[in-house]
Amino acid sequence: MTPPAGVPVPDVHGLSLDQARNALVTAGLKPGPVQQVAGPKDVVVGTLPPAGTTVASTTPVTLLVGGKEHGDNGKHGGKGNGD
Repeated sequence: MTPPAGVPVPDVHGLSLDQARNALVTAGLKPGPVQQVAGPKDVVVGTLPPAGTTVASTTPVTLLVGGKEHGDNGKHGGKGNGD
């Protein structure tokens, strides 16, 4: 009995969101949700599961897209003038 064939997650690091989605579809995978993380704005910085992982073609691949500032917890007490 042959095990079901998997599809390796392509490396989409450095691509735009649209380019990364297209690469996943071309590889035979299903683009999943987008998660915003620290990194260059609007650039894919990784995937879950990571690139190179073999998954079933029905497994959604989460795209990690830059946009959050490092250490930004959304709680700013300053007045916008350096305080």
